[in-house]
Amino acid sequence: MKIMIKTKVKLIVGCVIMLIVICLCGSNSVKAYSKEDVKIEGKIEQGLIDDVEEETNANDPDDLRFYFTLNTNKVIELLLNGNKLDSLVENDNMVYENVYFKLANDVTTASIAVEEKEKDLEIVTINNERYAKCSLGLFQKEQNTYTLTGECTPISVCGVTAKFNQYAILKLKNENNTIKKISLSYGLPEGGEGEVGGYLEINNKAKEIPLQGWGVMHCIDMSYDRQELAKSDDLYVTFAADINVGNSINIEPFGTLNFIKKNDDEHYIYEKVISDKEIFNKDYIKGTLIIPEYNLLYLYNIACKGDLIKKDSEVTKDIITITDKTTNIKLDATTGAVPEDAKLIINKITEGDLFTNINKILSSGINKFELYNINLSINNATIQPNGKVKLSMPVPNGYDTSKLAVYKIAEDGNKIKYNITINDGYIEFETDNLDNYVVAEEKENPSTETSSSTDNTSSSSSSNKNNQLDNTPKTGTKDYTTIVSYIVSTICTLGLAIIKKV
Repeated sequence: MKIMIKTKVKLIVGCVIMLIVICLCGSNSVKAYSKEDVKIEGKIEQGLIDDVEEETNANDPDDLRFYFTLNTNKVIELLLNGNKLDSLVENDNMVYENVYFKLANDVTTASIAVEEKEKDLEIVTINNERYAKCSLGLFQKEQNTYTLTGECTPISVCGVTAKFNQYAILKLKNENNTIKKISLSYGLPEGGEGEVGGYLEINNKAKEIPLQGWGVMHCIDMSYDRQELAKSDDLYVTFAADINVGNSINIEPFGTLNFIKKNDDEHYIYEKVISDKEIFNKDYIKGTLIIPEYNLLYLYNIACKGDLIKKDSEVTKDIITITDKTTNIKLDATTGAVPEDAKLIINKITEGDLFTNINKILSSGINKFELYNINLSINNATIQPNGKVKLSMPVPNGYDTSKLAVYKIAEDGNKIKYNITINDGYIEFETDNLDNYVVAEEKENPSTETSSSTDNTSSSSSSNKNNQLDNTPKTGTKDYTTIVSYIVSTICTLGLAIIKKV
């Protein structure tokens, strides 16, 4: 009886070991995949795809991704060579680059799936090895121009195009219907030596304009509400380049942007005021900025939503005037900037810590001053204007009108000097933010450390970067064959030890 039990135990343990080995080896034939199994036979141009990166998920070995990095120089060359692309464009207005995936012996079928669409792939033989032929649609013809896909536009693989995502799924099946899924995507490099990029923004000097979108160094994809743009008085377009690319650049449909300054983030800022907001009545503003001498390639896709922007002649704005009877300070604004039921709250400050601090800040450059705290209120709640307003402040008695100045003083002591005009006994200036204002008589040689509000420009390089969606896989390959072999060897050793012991 003991011998029979031992024999049965040996048989059971042996079967378990065999089953585990078969499962592991079977899964290995599906899971083992690396960029060495990928062949690129350039249909467009040799070297267009610079590199193939692979990434595996440590928590899910079946989650494998391939990212095809394009060569920026060659993309620029092709985008500037319409005849070359015309000779390669296919009936669906796409230009494809062929990529081949080596197949394991047990793989019987291959297909590509993008969102809910799926298409079988052709299996070809190259040097006695079987490959699944997968074509990446890298360039798309729109009217008479070409654009690079997979960045600001949907990815297209084997004629199957995505709506929003930038991944396609390669599905490999064997006779047991076991599926290996591989995510595919492609795009330009995110940085590195020789790479020049930037970021495009629509800005307002008074306040930040809400947007949805993401961007990287070679592209931006963003969405704006038209009415948010329509009610912005100081609307302008900004491009921040990584390097100085000249005194001006042209970005359609905005026109010529002139170089303004180099900001704190070491970006070169180009800017232009947008005078015609009706350009945003298009559903999409798409384009490609190419400056080949600087190796600059930038793609932009601006989606515009909401009610159409009306012409200025069609927009009627009521002008309201609010006067503080105690100080005779007046505020003029449109009903779009200040509600009709708003109240003007003004306090003249003649003593206290604030008065003392401001006196210290200004004493070196002025003879005398008057300090006012100016605010708007609705239902006892303080509000700020939604756009520019005009303030008119009476010229104080005994002040030399040739030396008058108006400053806004922030709590941290920062001061802004405003451009003013004198009209019928009033000092007039425009602002978009109400706070503590000083009317001062300057000395003969006032301090020059202040700056006019009209010279203040803001450009945040982090706004788009914080919204980036990093779809680029990172390298981190593993040799699954070695790992599996080690596991199989260990299991076999343990199994034999158990059998021997039994």
